[in-house]
Amino acid sequence: MIMSRNLESGINGQIEKSFSKKVDYEVLTNPEQRAMLFSRVRDLVDKTLNNDYKAVIFLDKSARPISYLYRKIWEKENGQTQKIPEIAFLNVGTETFSFPKFPSKGKYKGEEDYYDAYEAYMLEQEETAFAEKTKPQNIDALRKGYSNLSKLPEGSKILIVDELSISGNSLEKSQEIMNLVFPELEFDTHALSTASLDRNSKKDELFYNKNQEIFAAPWADLQIVEENGKEVRKDRSGYTGVANSTDLIAAALPKDNSPKTRELKRRANQLREELDGVIEEGYA
Repeated sequence: MIMSRNLESGINGQIEKSFSKKVDYEVLTNPEQRAMLFSRVRDLVDKTLNNDYKAVIFLDKSARPISYLYRKIWEKENGQTQKIPEIAFLNVGTETFSFPKFPSKGKYKGEEDYYDAYEAYMLEQEETAFAEKTKPQNIDALRKGYSNLSKLPEGSKILIVDELSISGNSLEKSQEIMNLVFPELEFDTHALSTASLDRNSKKDELFYNKNQEIFAAPWADLQIVEENGKEVRKDRSGYTGVANSTDLIAAALPKDNSPKTRELKRRANQLREELDGVIEEGYA
């Protein structure tokens, strides 16, 4: 049977596992999270269909797995009758943040001071990236790079998607950039999940990591480790890599066969297999 559009309200953790292939999850290990993820992306497909969006831009690299789910669900539900919107990607610079440069919690009086400083740091990095992207030469380069969007009729609606929005700044800056690149098109934004650094606010459970008390998609989970006695946040690189529009495997990976390259390819293949599992569970 097809799962209800409102399946989040009935999740009980006992998801049926009668699938064609058993998936050994190492990233999307929580079945309730997988069910919520399927539901949210399915709602996204409905939103773009019902509002006649001509293109969907996913923020690189963390929202790329969402694009994979989006494409698969669209093909299953609308592929025979509707043309899928153009798919594109935009990197506003947040993926290149150097988290280890941010001071550890020990330098702050309490949790609230730490998160205030951390949010300010993130905003500063995004502003720097935005300033670089909006230089005239880069605006021209972006327009040439998005040739599929250049062909759309004036007034066409485009949706910019991120998997998680905390400050809202990444989506806002992305919208500003695309408005500069394509002033003749109409850009809206959408976050699969929203969160706040306010520890007292209600938590959207989709991407909330209870163990580490942080908001992050599991494929971009920021691991908190100790190096030389200091807390350092490290990205689980490789699960999302820079990829082409139809796959998750990094197109720009080194062509060598080093252990690091093999592990990056394994991670990309692993995530793709798990996302296929999410879809199969969703339609079980």
